[in-house]
Amino acid sequence: MTRHVLITGGSGYIGEPLVAKALAKGWRVTVLSRQRPPKRPRLRWFPWSLTKVVPQEAWLDPVDVVLHVAHQWESTRPEHEDENLLGSHALLMAARAAGVPRFVLASSVSAREGALNRYGRVKWAIGREMTGAGEIVARIGMVYGGPHRGQWKTLCALTASFALLPMICAGTGVQPIHLDDLCEGLLRICALSTLDRRCYGLADPTPIAFATWLRLLARHIHGKNLYIVPLPLQPAVMAMRVANALPLPVTVSEERVMGLAGLTTIDTAADLAALELTLRRIEPALMAEGPSQRHRLLAEAHCLLHAVGSTAPPPSRLAAYVRGIERHSDGTALVLPSLARRCPSLLRAFEPVGPSRRPGDLKARLHMAATIADADGTAYAYEGDGLAATLWRLFRTACVEATLMPFRLILGRERP
Repeated sequence: MTRHVLITGGSGYIGEPLVAKALAKGWRVTVLSRQRPPKRPRLRWFPWSLTKVVPQEAWLDPVDVVLHVAHQWESTRPEHEDENLLGSHALLMAARAAGVPRFVLASSVSAREGALNRYGRVKWAIGREMTGAGEIVARIGMVYGGPHRGQWKTLCALTASFALLPMICAGTGVQPIHLDDLCEGLLRICALSTLDRRCYGLADPTPIAFATWLRLLARHIHGKNLYIVPLPLQPAVMAMRVANALPLPVTVSEERVMGLAGLTTIDTAADLAALELTLRRIEPALMAEGPSQRHRLLAEAHCLLHAVGSTAPPPSRLAAYVRGIERHSDGTALVLPSLARRCPSLLRAFEPVGPSRRPGDLKARLHMAATIADADGTAYAYEGDGLAATLWRLFRTACVEATLMPFRLILGRERP
């Protein structure tokens, strides 16, 4: 059945792909947003924000469902006069007056009475007004993936800019959901023929610690390790306010930090089953958001071949290394230390001591790199140097190896 859906915030991080997916399903779409979306068939647009009156022209063509995604983050008004609260109320009243049979509010898992952040309290207050027969609240987890905008942009910038990151609430559980899965879930709520609940949770049923989530972002998006230093809440908030006043490349929203501090988890398994929605696995989805696996392997090849050969490797050696990993391993790239990626010669300080235990560990790949480099004489070439020069180079190599051994015992130990 062809549906007519009215989407607010259709030019935002969630709204833009939501509009595209609704159109791809063959639905007619009306968008209420501040910015004009790209012109497409079956798409109408009316300029609107949460501080303006809902245009009456939006209801001339009967609407089957309203999907309210718009949210204004910055507000200087008192909380009971928040633009989101008043604008959402006006939209809900206009939809009821137009006889729209279904209204879906994009809310949050942080929405609750007494939430530590304004966003959670306002979303909870809006949700309380959803009392009609077809009025539904969708509680959304931490959204990731897609274009770098909003909170996703902030998290990507944080994990890219720092190797050591002080963090509050490092153990707080978060429930991620990929942007595409979220859009599909919202549209399935719109399309349900019968509603057996008033609230649907759209988030991963299994929470993961926020520190673990950030490490996964660093590993799979940026190919680096990230170390988290847990901090107490109040001193961290004060330090954050000072840091935000400085000209740093990344600023952190206090509103979002307090939202994390007061975050709760919800059981979403039954809701996802009711929607017949299977969320994509987090790690493969994050890997798809970062550079391609071939790009990662080429970067690894350049680092390892440079480390064993002391010179930048030619393209033929890079290609040989990548082919070897793809044929004789699982084809995934290692997460190399940041210092070693910048200065490949330092990688020798991270080389594990003892025999290789896994075919894909650093020691095994260094052995492969040495074999490839030695094939064209770019590694450990002493021939023709003369006896004295060869003995000197062997002595120097022995001194370097002895100096690096303590570092290898510490930095190169095998981790679970």
